[in-house]
Amino acid sequence: MKALQYRKVARSSALVALFSTRTETSSITGLPEALAAFVTQLDLVETLAERQAQPLEVIFQERDRAFTDLQTAALAISGQVYAYAIRTGRQSLALNGHLKRGDLDRVRHIERVRTSQRVHDAIAEVLESIPESGVTAPMLAGLQTNIDQARSFVTAPRSTVVEKATATTLLAEAIRDLHAIMKKQIDPLLVPCEVTHREFWLQYRAARKAIAAPGAFAEGDAEDAITTSTTAATPATGTTPTAASAGAVTPAAGMAAAA
Repeated sequence: MKALQYRKVARSSALVALFSTRTETSSITGLPEALAAFVTQLDLVETLAERQAQPLEVIFQERDRAFTDLQTAALAISGQVYAYAIRTGRQSLALNGHLKRGDLDRVRHIERVRTSQRVHDAIAEVLESIPESGVTAPMLAGLQTNIDQARSFVTAPRSTVVEKATATTLLAEAIRDLHAIMKKQIDPLLVPCEVTHREFWLQYRAARKAIAAPGAFAEGDAEDAITTSTTAATPATGTTPTAASAGAVTPAAGMAAAA
């Protein structure tokens, strides 16, 4: 999450906290529903931020650990079977059940999985006939678990990159929607509070201004705020501006200016 997005989310959380500690506005018609929509959207933003922040380094570490475990188990079982096959002259088993470290060291991850699975299956077919090898069914089951675990990491890094890129796009859209709820649903309902609950209104305005500070607008918001403020202060064509119309700022214009 970019620094600007992080600031918006943090300030939005502070805004929710402000409403949770003040009860003056609880009777305003439509405000509870608008706040519920705001909180729901903020939850979505935080969920997307978590998806975007998935660390690739952790995925790589888990993948390397899974393939290390696979190599250790596969070489151990293969070594026991190969030694038994050589002792008993079972050339076919020695060929199909044998693994060298290089077979799992210098190839792509998917090939390591396929090779390990081939050796596992070859040993499983004759397991009952080679009890003297020391390889047991639980050992093979453990190897299969290692194979399945390693297989799950073959495409994990690429999938994580795609997931992070998707979350990045959705996060930007979700933050714009969050700001729109504040601007179009909450702001209009709180305009009367400049007079009726001035202390709360000033706190809200300060918190809101921190969210929508210069440079922090969602796309189109800055132009919208400037247009609203200018319209409120400029007299119609052909009229003479009065002191009131030239200098007064209405509650609505004040709120828009804070945007």
